[in-house]
Amino acid sequence: MNADSLIAVEILETNDKYPTDEKLKSLNKTLYLINSSYHPTDTSSFNKYNVPFELLYVGPTGHYPMIENSNEFNKKLDHVIKEIGKHKN
Repeated sequence: MNADSLIAVEILETNDKYPTDEKLKSLNKTLYLINSSYHPTDTSSFNKYNVPFELLYVGPTGHYPMIENSNEFNKKLDHVIKEIGKHKN
């Protein structure tokens, strides 16, 4: 692998300093999360910063819910696409 480890280390060290919640809130858009229910999704930061979100679970899958439970994932994705389409400018 030819990745520059100095860049990787700097990104890892400074990643937590990026104001992700503030940036998401400034977009004034709903964040749609299609996640596995195997581990609970921590949405406390979204609530703290009033970031609008909709959490959709596809059941207890591993890291690849779109592969492991593709039927349910696709249903949720269709829902998200329709919701976004309703709010399109």
